Amino acid sequence: MLQKFLIRFLLYFVLTLVILEISCRIFVDDNYFSRLNIYSDVENSDTISYIFIGSSRTAVSIVTEVFTKTPDKIAINAGRGYGTMQMQYRALEHLLKRNPDALKNCTVFIEAPMGICNTENGKDWVEDNNPHLLIPYINKKVLYEFLRTANESFNMKLNVILLYYFASWRDCFFIREVADVWINYQFEKYENIFLTKNNRGNNNADMLAKGGVKLDPISVKIARKVARNIVPVKINEQTPLQLEDMKSSMLYKINRLVTEAGGQICLFDTPVSSVIREIYVTDIAKNNIKVFSQWIEMNYIPLIRASFSSVDEDFPDLFHLRASRAEEYTDSLLIAYKKFNNHPEYMHEQ
Repeated sequence: MLQKFLIRFLLYFVLTLVILEISCRIFVDDNYFSRLNIYSDVENSDTISYIFIGSSRTAVSIVTEVFTKTPDKIAINAGRGYGTMQMQYRALEHLLKRNPDALKNCTVFIEAPMGICNTENGKDWVEDNNPHLLIPYINKKVLYEFLRTANESFNMKLNVILLYYFASWRDCFFIREVADVWINYQFEKYENIFLTKNNRGNNNADMLAKGGVKLDPISVKIARKVARNIVPVKINEQTPLQLEDMKSSMLYKINRLVTEAGGQICLFDTPVSSVIREIYVTDIAKNNIKVFSQWIEMNYIPLIRASFSSVDEDFPDLFHLRASRAEEYTDSLLIAYKKFNNHPEYMHEQ
């Protein structure tokens, strides 16, 4: 009797999993991947004019419409919180497989706060809580490369395998994100009503930025605490950068990928608060910026510095630029970029 019960239970359990898997593949996956894939809307476009790669800092501070004032221009804000340079590389690689001409004559801007961008070597493929961000850009060959080379734990590698092969597993992240978005929307709607009633909408509602960054009062308070706590950790993790290190960096690989596809890499300096700036003014950081500057000059990679001034009040959570100043910053970046195009020598005189 017990044996029959166990067999029936096992059959019902397997059947439930199969139904869940099929349902997720039919009803959820397409929407899920289109939301996760940075370039899903432009995979069939002839060419892209501008791409902005970076963290959530880029997602919030870049207004692509500033760069696309003519109908023939296409600009993509590929800023992604909790992403990695490896993920950005795989996203571009995936785009080129779908559309080999996508990057012809395209300028790919890469975030470089204080004149230095992320120099990671690509062994860290995913952030701990967000491995699903990588999934839209990999196939079996890339998955094998991830398992072979990634500096990730066994549990993380197992998680990525499950995310790749099972829709029901990866869609758990999607459902969680949809729930978070709905909760945040309800919170922001209530907050906006509250702020309007109290005539404080102009100052505080502005803190609700784009790019999926939570800038409600509670999240801002938490983020400001995190920012102050993370600075000494980041400083303690700093190691001297050598020129030869750049040959194994993801920036080197992205630069090669983009140039071979007919595009150009262009770094851009992003504004930071005085708290985050402390990470870039240590002796090691200053030396690393110097080495990095030598490398980009040797490789003819321009660094664009926008003429833009900011104060800590412009960074509600100390990490991200206030939404109301994003267009002004993007305008100043476009002006600096046009100046560079007219006078390329300008990039090393800023």
